[in-house]
Amino acid sequence: GMIPLRLELDKIEKNGEDEEMIDMLLRATIEPEGVIEYGKGASHILIDYDKHCPKLYSLIKNKQWNKAVKRLTTNPEEAQMWVQKLKHGTLLWQHLPIHAALILKS
Repeated sequence: GMIPLRLELDKIEKNGEDEEMIDMLLRATIEPEGVIEYGKGASHILIDYDKHCPKLYSLIKNKQWNKAVKRLTTNPEEAQMWVQKLKHGTLLWQHLPIHAALILKS
């Protein structure tokens, strides 16, 4: 089920993370696919590819490997964001940025 991300957002704001990440996390809490929860206390952000794709995922998709590595060092939380692609409400795929890198044969 869905869980609020307010504590995570507060932590990011206190650490001085960039506005783009905060905005993306806020939008993820509003969108129906916002968060997926696995077991007790373990949850991961689920992002709709067409609505607001994470920057790390976009860099990997465009095979911008050096920029992706730099983004990963500055925004490691994006590596844990599941990205999904829907078509007319049907799930086509759902995976992490590492899966995209493997598919694209980095």
